[in-house]
Amino acid sequence: MTAGFARPEDVPALKRLWQTCFGDDPAYIGLYFDHFPPQSVAVLRREEEILSMTVCFDVTYISADGDEHPGAYLYAVATAPDARGQGCCRRLLRWTETALKSRGCRFTCLRPATSALQTMYAKLGYAPAFTCRQWRVQAETAADVCLRAVDAARYFQLRELFLQSEFLSWPQKTVAHAGSLGRLLELESPRGLACAAVEQTPDGPVVKEFLGEEDCLPALAAELGGKPLLVRAPGAQTPFAMAKTLCPMPRPEGWLGFAFD
Repeated sequence: MTAGFARPEDVPALKRLWQTCFGDDPAYIGLYFDHFPPQSVAVLRREEEILSMTVCFDVTYISADGDEHPGAYLYAVATAPDARGQGCCRRLLRWTETALKSRGCRFTCLRPATSALQTMYAKLGYAPAFTCRQWRVQAETAADVCLRAVDAARYFQLRELFLQSEFLSWPQKTVAHAGSLGRLLELESPRGLACAAVEQTPDGPVVKEFLGEEDCLPALAAELGGKPLLVRAPGAQTPFAMAKTLCPMPRPEGWLGFAFD
């Protein structure tokens, strides 16, 4: 088995593996490859067959003292069903961490989908990192709340303004990708500003990130259909992700944001 970054001719195989392992809609999978090159995906091969894959998003952790620590968010970690139980994921992650460290990454992080995966990643050196609050908001119209769609540059600006420290900063290119999965919104009321990244899921719209004045939320729920709206925002109540440091640095904590889960 050999590991490396994917090549352009690997894209059809990567899409098949992604769809087999996660069941995502092909259009959703296609959006990733529309926005990012195949070289952003690490793969483990047996000859030319791709056994495992993981997407590597560039991120920067802003620590409590304002220092910037480059890293990577690992996503869509997948192994072909007939290759499981052979240590493929462990081999791929070990190679990926080494390759990313050589590029200057100081940490990797990910969001396990199940408790079993949390246990597996803990054995690979990952520890709890980042937290969130998640709750449902009842819809209520409000004449004094203004909602407007914004581009990735404006959303990035708002996000950095609201967060400032102990958070994961995502490049504008990735913010734009998050916007392609739904809507990026700016909200304004007499009480203040807010921003929201809304993703359209099979169960309806979900606010995957909300920052700022929470009095705007009932109006946002009304705008998005009037049903109770699931919202995710910074907070210390619920463990959210895991991280592994590749060199000395503060343990990542605070707000992760876009998890693409």
